[in-house]
Amino acid sequence: DYKIRSKEHNNYEIECKKCITSCAKMTNSKCFFDTACNLLLLVWLTIAVRANDTPLSHSSASLTFEKRNNGAHDSNDETSPITIPRRVSSTTKKTCALLGAERLAPYKILRNGDYFREVSYMSHTTQSVLNQDPIVWVGSDGRWTSISAVSLATGDIIRTYRLDIPSGVKGADWESISLGPCSSDANDPETCLYIGDIGNNSAGDCLSRPCDRGRDFVIIYKLKEPQLDVPYNDEALQVATLEVNYKHKDMPVDRNNCEALFVDWTAGSGRGDIYMVTKHGSDGIANTRIVKLAVGDHENLTGGSVTSHSVVPVGTPSLWKSGWSGADMSLDGGLILLRSGSYVYFFERDEGESVAQVLEGSPCSFEHETDRSGNNDKQFEAVTMMGPKKFLEASECRDSGMCDVAVYAYELVFEESPPVTAPPVSPAPSTSNEEWVDITVDDFESGWGSFESNGKDSFWCSYDSSNSDCRNDKYKDYAHSGVAAVRIQDTGMKSSFSHMNTHDVTSCHELRIQFSFCAYEIEENEEFYVDYYDGVQWGIVGTWVSGGAGSNDGFYHYFRTEQCYKESVSLRPPEFVFPSNAMIRFGAGANRNNDAIY
Repeated sequence: DYKIRSKEHNNYEIECKKCITSCAKMTNSKCFFDTACNLLLLVWLTIAVRANDTPLSHSSASLTFEKRNNGAHDSNDETSPITIPRRVSSTTKKTCALLGAERLAPYKILRNGDYFREVSYMSHTTQSVLNQDPIVWVGSDGRWTSISAVSLATGDIIRTYRLDIPSGVKGADWESISLGPCSSDANDPETCLYIGDIGNNSAGDCLSRPCDRGRDFVIIYKLKEPQLDVPYNDEALQVATLEVNYKHKDMPVDRNNCEALFVDWTAGSGRGDIYMVTKHGSDGIANTRIVKLAVGDHENLTGGSVTSHSVVPVGTPSLWKSGWSGADMSLDGGLILLRSGSYVYFFERDEGESVAQVLEGSPCSFEHETDRSGNNDKQFEAVTMMGPKKFLEASECRDSGMCDVAVYAYELVFEESPPVTAPPVSPAPSTSNEEWVDITVDDFESGWGSFESNGKDSFWCSYDSSNSDCRNDKYKDYAHSGVAAVRIQDTGMKSSFSHMNTHDVTSCHELRIQFSFCAYEIEENEEFYVDYYDGVQWGIVGTWVSGGAGSNDGFYHYFRTEQCYKESVSLRPPEFVFPSNAMIRFGAGANRNNDAIY
């Protein structure tokens, strides 16, 4: 009672209810033939097919077993039903909304000594700094104690942060990085970096347990994502160190190689779970697993801590690949990327599906083949999403030499939902009586109201304020009404204020932010911005620039200092998501304390 399907490199898999112990080995409720059995199976298949005078197809074999829905089985069957992880051949693809990808103008990362000699990991940051230029966290494989943020617009390092790796922790092979939520709390806007010191090349040859090849455990470093608009004094950042092993009883081998790591962004019980997809040589490809480290194992860890954890196997990748070298998940959790060799595969995730269910299922029919024709584009490993509909991939540089690293960007193309033809119905009720409903209204005459300060350069001002920055000759003109206002000055997170509580806007079909502001000693090209939190991340929805040059385009607005304005920003789907935990934030982008927005 077999199902036999061909795989790449003449490897074959047999799913069975009764294992042929004389030839195959039973692993996680599956029969896998070793190399000698592969040859025997090839001979047997050839005889069976030739007897039927039917050509042998590489993509599938002719022997199948009947699928029994809902796990039902024949009561006369001598064997009990078993759960078989579903695998698909590379020719079995899922019909997705994702249709393809269009190549955009490339970026490059300038050579910086030894920093980027063999780029293996990259993660796009959601931080909005440097004129909205795309920024990535990026680095090379090997043993490191720092992480760099690079502007793709210039190719330069914005800043390199030293990490306070605890003494006694012996790292070996940094291979992955992922941006993800710090905790399971959907209302927690903080993001963390997860750095995977998870390479373990020798362990990739492990075929059974126990195995003594390679490291006994690998390491994941977790730290709060550094804020790039906050000054850095070169002090080493504290990290939580997670020593991770594969000794769970359901793992086929107790040591693994791995280069693909990502974190689940989805709101719900899985938010913050860490996933890895292991990597094996062709002889041990059957041991490849999707493993998980639950968010509960790390969300309460503090910097400087060192803890030990066993990952839990949750599935087997559907694609029969031995070289998973990169992975990422979109911020809405609806798309997972996996890289193997020259290809990036895409897995669409429906609401309610677990990560394991998605990766055990079929990928989208579109698969991206990397163009490796460039002089330094011999090998690619790093891949990351950039926003909801773009992804990036970076070259390692040829033969590990130092070069300007090529970073290629692509816009994903999705099928638009077809119009729905509905049967005739009675006319819908008129919407002419719809009204705007106030969510928060604040004039700041009695204090902060619905908002709170995020730092020392954002404060409440009134005539009797004790803050000296509130007292200037023109202050009396800057209150919108009455005698009070909020002042933001300088730049960075400390120069912002935001909603104190989240707000449920799921029933709305449009949001509007209305406000008044006055500028004081703002120099040309200095700015302030309005941020919107959509339940997953913060994003700028409007920027106001001093100088009066240019024309307002709905995003950039221009103003002159020593004047006051009334402004409005409208948000509508599908461009913006309306969650159950929305917030807004105002922030300054000036260069000194005397430059202020009221």
